[in-house]
Amino acid sequence: MNLRSIVGTIVVVAAVAACGGSKNEGGASGTGTGTGTGTGTGTGKTTDTGGAKARWLAAAWTPTEVDLDGVKVKVDVPDGLPANPEYMLGKDWWIGATAEPPSFPAGPRLTLDRPKEKTFDADALARDVEPDADRADLVEIARETLTDGRVRYVSATNGSRHLDVTVWIPLPDGSRGIRCNAHWWAGSATKEPKVAPPPDAAILDWLKKFCDSVHVAAAPAQ
Repeated sequence: MNLRSIVGTIVVVAAVAACGGSKNEGGASGTGTGTGTGTGTGTGKTTDTGGAKARWLAAAWTPTEVDLDGVKVKVDVPDGLPANPEYMLGKDWWIGATAEPPSFPAGPRLTLDRPKEKTFDADALARDVEPDADRADLVEIARETLTDGRVRYVSATNGSRHLDVTVWIPLPDGSRGIRCNAHWWAGSATKEPKVAPPPDAAILDWLKKFCDSVHVAAAPAQ
């Protein structure tokens, strides 16, 4: 389940296992197999968009090694973004993990897991992230296969209310790969503008940086 779906129905929670349906390495420039564009239907001023953006885009990144169901993975994580101990499907770093009172504060959520699917193509990954391809506020920014075999889907809703970068990373031995999801929630809207702004390119580049940093350090044991 994607975080943007959860936020639409739950205002206050302690912590949830969401995100990842729900983003610089040599193969990160895409040779896209297809891209889509859409139009947003509006977004609002948020409770913390500017503050969260300024903080996290200026944060340093720390190389981190984690275990994903037997696969050793190296990934860069922004300094100060707390790990989410409630997430049981993989590794999750979420600004809301330590929020008091429990809430969905504006900012990032970065997740790594190994779903049951052995592989995704670009279209399948897109629908895994956002099942409703016809939702009026969906902006599809990229649906592509990268030069190193990774598959990437980039999307937004309501202009920049939700920004999402999801990358499927195949493993050399053909076993279940790694799904990287980098998600940005802009916060609670207080006013609806007449025209939705375009997706925030600076935040999208920041999200991509997370998934671009993922490298398999050790293959799963045979």
